Amino acid sequence: YQEKLKLLIKFTEACFNVGQEEWFHKTKDLAEIVIGHAEPDTIELAEGLHFKGLGMFPGSNYFEERLSIFNQAHDIVLNLPESKRKNRLFGKIMTTLGNEKTSRPSSVKEEGLELLERRLEFDEEKNINDLKGRAITLGSIGRYYHYNTSEIAMAEKHFKLDLDICYQIDDEEGESQMHSFLGECSIKNKNYKNA
Repeated sequence: YQEKLKLLIKFTEACFNVGQEEWFHKTKDLAEIVIGHAEPDTIELAEGLHFKGLGMFPGSNYFEERLSIFNQAHDIVLNLPESKRKNRLFGKIMTTLGNEKTSRPSSVKEEGLELLERRLEFDEEKNINDLKGRAITLGSIGRYYHYNTSEIAMAEKHFKLDLDICYQIDDEEGESQMHSFLGECSIKNKNYKNA
């Protein structure tokens, strides 16, 4: 039974990773099946909740509901026994929840930034070695500084760190995004030569 549930979770993740709108809806549907079969307060329930929130597309239409779902997943994982699987999921949820909070025009933006920064510390502390997750988190922090502050140097720092990881993991889409953001930072700094 547990093996079938793990397989369903992997399939749900694969649907989400397609990254297209119609697959987000399938992700949400599969996640609801996972939630329906998972035991209370388990890692499987947290994974199901995480994917259910991610599958709610477009996210801007479901902010409060997604925030609630991601908080539930966060609280479950926070109380699970130590394991590599738990740590990797906890890192992903911190990034997702941090992104959700920083993307809203509200008082939770700073909480989101703190979560993103804690995620990076958590990666180091637990030696998670999730380079893609680290890159996503660095890019999220860069976007926070880029769009919400006048601290362009902080935005550039995080975009460059993200870009370095994108080169390491051969993430061409990430590389392209970081070059675009770095170009925008150059324009904000009136450094048109590097834009």
